[in-house]
Parts: sequence; structure tokens; C-alpha cells
Amino acid sequence: MTAFSSFEDQVGQALAHIYDPQLLSSHPLLGVLGLSAGSHNWTDLQQVLLDGIESLKPSPSVPVTSRLWRAYKLLHLRFVQQLDQKQAAYQLGIGVRHLRREQKIAVKLLADALARKYLPGETVATSDEIARNKVLEEEILRLRASSQEVSAALEEAFSNAIRLVTPLANEKRVVIRSVSFPSLPRVIFDPVALRHVLVLLISVAISRVPEGHLHFATEISGNTVVLRVSGVARVRLSDDTEDNAIRLKAVRTILNTYHSTVMVEEMTDRFEVRLTLPIADQVRICLLDDNEDIGALFERYLSGTRYKISYRRSADGMFEWIAEVQPHVIVLDVMMPVQDGWELLGRLRQHPMTFSIPIIVCSVLPEGDLAMALGATAYLPKPVTRTALLTALGQLSLGEAPMPGQ
Repeated sequence: MTAFSSFEDQVGQALAHIYDPQLLSSHPLLGVLGLSAGSHNWTDLQQVLLDGIESLKPSPSVPVTSRLWRAYKLLHLRFVQQLDQKQAAYQLGIGVRHLRREQKIAVKLLADALARKYLPGETVATSDEIARNKVLEEEILRLRASSQEVSAALEEAFSNAIRLVTPLANEKRVVIRSVSFPSLPRVIFDPVALRHVLVLLISVAISRVPEGHLHFATEISGNTVVLRVSGVARVRLSDDTEDNAIRLKAVRTILNTYHSTVMVEEMTDRFEVRLTLPIADQVRICLLDDNEDIGALFERYLSGTRYKISYRRSADGMFEWIAEVQPHVIVLDVMMPVQDGWELLGRLRQHPMTFSIPIIVCSVLPEGDLAMALGATAYLPKPVTRTALLTALGQLSLGEAPMPGQ
């Protein structure tokens, strides 16, 4: 049988040609749906699609602002009334890019409805699953912009998570053993997202070990921190639930964004979760710019991230300063009074202490090509936004800072 993703694609293609007799008369969807092919049967497929769209029309009791109404209206505007994207977006009061995203969801809903009617036994996503995945994807996209820059204190996130799940543990008569972590490095994770992950995982563990107990342990493994959540039930593990499956799926989706992993193991009366998180090694930055407002701006941009900035307005004593800070990256303004930024770039590239350190050149002029030709690693046009700065830093390979003389 055709995979659901392919079936969904076929539905989308047929919708795009819903009034095209030549294409619909030989469309593969005819065979999938058990319809006869032929020049006179294209209307059968057309009617299936039109009826499918109409079947998605919500009842009058559903708020007109709901996603279900929007999906139905979108399909009707785009494929029944044949409005183009711009016209349909205007009718719905949304932008064209927003409409494209919503159209994908609407086509999924229609494909789901058709599959349930014509493909009994097929494993398909439910409307609730589609909507839930859509919301989760939107939340992940919101966090992803800072996923490589934001760092979190695991101890703090864990403490907050325990506080939130304690009422659930009391209800299930699960004892949470006292926890005292050693001093742990910060991890590359959004603090709010990490707390959500911990709450979800601990909630799953609590639900699986009724009247049992949980204990926690951490260890450093290479450049990662491993958190173990181990539970022992009084008699045996409780049966798994759909809610737990949803929780774990959400956890894995979030963790994938932060290059983290989770493993779940269970035996008759034992349940263990191992969460592996990347350590957020501090990245030291030397910023050389004559404008002190830039220094304050960059400090604000990098607050709460794994980047620590050291700022100077003058190149006097530059190499002594660099030897003291031992930066992973240097950010250099090339338009400074008295001192020539291009000359400074050349000196930095020729000096044995700094020749291998990544250098980001900042300038109000479009001088990116020149900067790269003279040895810069990256170029940032002014005015610099937080997103541009974090993106530039995130694209650099920032490992151990070179020691003086290396």
C-alpha cells in the first residue's frame, strides 16, 4: 500500500488540478481509492475531493476563529473557488507565507479524512496529532534561533522541575529521594525548554513506578552531562500510556534541536531514563572597537549565552590583553581613529599567538570581500543585530583557545 506521506502528496497534487480532466483521468489516486481510471471517470475523483473538503466543515458550535474553520475555509478558497495564494491569504487575513504553512496542515487534515474512509487499516496521523505536532513545531522554531547560544544551569532547571512534579509524585505515592548534585557545567539548552524536558521525563517516570521511589544521578562523559532518572516500583511497573508516548515524543523532538539524546530502559519493576546534554563550554571573545556603545550593546546581546566578552577601545597593549584573556574569537572594528583596522587585522594574522584565532571584522561599509581577502574569518555589517552576531559566532568552529605561542 502507498505510504501515507506519498498518499498525502498525491492528494495535494490532485487538489492542485481538481478541474483538470486530463490529469485526473489518469491520476494514481484513482487506483489508491479504488476508483476506475478513464477519461469519463475523472469526475469521480473530483467529487471525492470536493466531498472530502466539505466533510471537514466544522459544526456551527465550533468557534469561527478555530484552526478547523481556517483549514476548511482555506481548502474551499484555494481549490473549490480556485483563488490564488495572494487572494486566499487576503480573504483569511493572513500573509502568503502563513497561508502556505496553513495549507500544508489543511491538506494533511484532508488526506487523513480520505485515508480513514478509503484506506481502512492504514496507519495515519489523526487530526489531533497533526494539530499537536504543529504547535510543537512552532514552539521549537521559536527556541531554535538561540539553540546554539543559550546555556542553562542543570541544577537550577532540575530543582524547578522537582518542585513542579512533587504534587504528582505525592498523588502517585512515589518517593523522590533527596538529591544533591556536584557542581556541574552549564549545558547548551534554553533554560525554559530544559525545564519542560525534565518535567516531562520525571512525570513519565512517576507514572511508571506507582508507590515506588525515584533517585537521580549525574556524571560527566566527555563533553556531555548525563542525567539518570531511575525508578523502582513497589511491585511492578504500571502499563505504559498514550500520554507517556506523547510526552516522550515531545521530549525527543525538543532534544533533537539541542543535539541531545534520551534513552529509556525498563524491566519488571525498574524504569530508567538517561538524558545526555552537551556541555556549554564558555567561549571568550575579545572585542576591539572605539565606540563604547558597541561594547555595551554586545554585552547585552550576549547576556545569558555561553559567550563572555572582554572589551577594549584602543589597540594599545593589544597582544598583552589577548594573552591574558586567551580568546576563542576576536571581533575587530576596522574604522577606528588613529589606528588602522586593516593594519591591525594584518598584525593579528601574522602574530604567532593570534594567527589561528577566528577574527570577525565589523564595518559600517560593505567591505566583506576585502575583509575575507585580508584574513578575516567572517564579516558583520553595522549596525549589528543580535541575531546576526549569534549566527556569526555559531557558525565558527570554536574549540580550545590557542595558548600564547601556539
